[in-house]
Amino acid sequence: TCMDGSIFYVWFQRLLKGAHLYAGFPFSSGPPVVVGMSINIASIDSISEVNMDYTITMYFQQSWRDKRLAYGELNLNLTLDNRVADQLWLPDTYFLNDKKSFLHGVTVKNRMIRLHPDGTVLYGLRITTTAACMMDLRRYPLDEQNCTLEIESYGYTTDDIVFFWEGGDNAVTGVDKLELPQFSIVATQLVSKEVIFTTGAYPRLSLSFRIKRNIGYFILQTYMPSILITILSWVSFWINYDASAARVALGVTTVLTMTTINTHLRETLPKIPYVKAIDVYLMGCFVFVFLALLEYAFVNYVFFGRGPAQQKKLSERLNKANNERTRYEEKRLREQVCIFICRLSLSLPFFSPLFCTPPLCVSQSSSTKQRCSAHKILKNVLICQYFYSRLMFSSFFFHIARTPFPCRFKPTPSGHLHSEEICISRNKEKLGYIYLAIISAVGQTSR
Repeated sequence: TCMDGSIFYVWFQRLLKGAHLYAGFPFSSGPPVVVGMSINIASIDSISEVNMDYTITMYFQQSWRDKRLAYGELNLNLTLDNRVADQLWLPDTYFLNDKKSFLHGVTVKNRMIRLHPDGTVLYGLRITTTAACMMDLRRYPLDEQNCTLEIESYGYTTDDIVFFWEGGDNAVTGVDKLELPQFSIVATQLVSKEVIFTTGAYPRLSLSFRIKRNIGYFILQTYMPSILITILSWVSFWINYDASAARVALGVTTVLTMTTINTHLRETLPKIPYVKAIDVYLMGCFVFVFLALLEYAFVNYVFFGRGPAQQKKLSERLNKANNERTRYEEKRLREQVCIFICRLSLSLPFFSPLFCTPPLCVSQSSSTKQRCSAHKILKNVLICQYFYSRLMFSSFFFHIARTPFPCRFKPTPSGHLHSEEICISRNKEKLGYIYLAIISAVGQTSR
């Protein structure tokens, strides 16, 4: 109405003229000023583990009663221009754990002054502040953190001013609407207390956020890649040991990939002195990957990396063993040929003129028989040596020299063993070859 408008105009002119009076403390004596506070959280922009802080945008309201600003002529609330706030008394409130803050000023300064008839002042601000939040990262990324916002009076003690949460547990609103990329707000807690310094006791309000980290991001970005890389490093166990290039390339690639994952993770975390849970996990994966590469190096050294000298010694030992085996087989074959010839001479009378001289054997005296037996043995040995030397140059000898007379089971190209009957028939065939060779040699000797 016109009456109310004129009264308001007169009161407002009086307010502007006496602004220097209202800018002082409301009560120079008497009880302290009671200031109620409430917060509406617009957003929590970021939570940084590196800087250990978080950024919050909020509507911060304070209310108190200044009897000097009471007006009984009008029964209505007055919303004043934000520039009027510079001419009124305001609480010296500040954020204790603040790092950087600013008051939004688009399009004008985002602050509000509202007066009530009884002199109650409502002062509202739209503020973005970055507050410190000390985190314990020992269980990272399965951790829960407690971040706080501390509100305190900078100069007035509890004798001059008292803070309280207006509305009790409902003083902080907007928490249910918040959506954070990596965290979930589990609970909030409001605390009102007094802190004592050397200059006196000061009122303090504390808002605590209990936040829990979401593990979905780390499953996709850290856990799954590290698991797959560790399994990939085990593929080298199924690769042939001769494929050195493939096994070494696979091992080195997996080691470098795990190192890259560790490096990327360290860049997103502060340089803290203690070990985190994810450090233990990634170090275990790195150890498995590294041991997979080390396993091939160890096997290659043990079986193939003894050096030229050891390889030479091994080849010399093998050659020596083969030579001794060849000499042993020749000696054994010589003995078997001699025994065979001796048995053949005793069983076939055709060969008796070759092994005993008739004049020495005609006599029936004991001494003559002994000399005849000795002569037989001597001629048998000489003829055996002769036959052996002739057989060495015979084509039949090269066929039978490699296989002794006793039957040996040897694998066929198809992987099966000869039966005993086949082995015996082949030995009989070889004995026939020896018999023909001896007949040929005997025929040449008689000529």
